[in-house]
Amino acid sequence: MIVFGAFLAAVIWLGLDRTLAALFVLVAAFGFAYPLYLWALQQRAARRPVAIEATRLVQRNKAGSIVAVIDLAAPFAAKCEHEDAEWVLYRAAQGREVMWLTVPTDGDGRLVQALGLRWPPAMPSRWFL
Repeated sequence: MIVFGAFLAAVIWLGLDRTLAALFVLVAAFGFAYPLYLWALQQRAARRPVAIEATRLVQRNKAGSIVAVIDLAAPFAAKCEHEDAEWVLYRAAQGREVMWLTVPTDGDGRLVQALGLRWPPAMPSRWFL
């Protein structure tokens, strides 16, 4: 009801043509930009493999140098950001350290279980379809 009210107010204030143009821009921005953003995050995470070393989660770049470390014995936050048919994108944070990791859906899920998350992830909600 709030969205309809905002739409009606925009039509009255801007006119129908400008309101529809603004609506198209919003749909285009969120419909195309967000999947592109997720793809870029997934590609970056895929180029930085993550491994469990003792009680730490260590992320290295192509050269082999460490770019992020999360101590699994200390408190940290982790959550599934996006699930696709081929990969799942996770975000783990500890203090100011943020680590993005991507896991293939046909993987064993050891890294995800080390984060204390469920593997395989629950099926995503498709309420919008």
